[in-house]
Amino acid sequence: MIHNTELYPILVFYANKNNSPFIGADDFLDFLGRTAKPYAAMYPAWNKWVHNMEVKFWAEMSDLVEEGKCEFVSEVDSSHH
Repeated sequence: MIHNTELYPILVFYANKNNSPFIGADDFLDFLGRTAKPYAAMYPAWNKWVHNMEVKFWAEMSDLVEEGKCEFVSEVDSSHH
């Protein structure tokens, strides 16, 4: 279970769960939506992710990038592996 509803700890949890430092935004948003809805019933702090999730995600991601905690990477080119 994820106890903290701030975006960065959720991103870290998700990355650790997937054993990868790279997170696909669409996959992560699916995970966040599936996680927030049931948790919000038990833990009201999760309600912040139930409505306007994508808008909040991108706004907070911009802050995390500015703070140097995350960075945006475009699609990985498979020919460079």
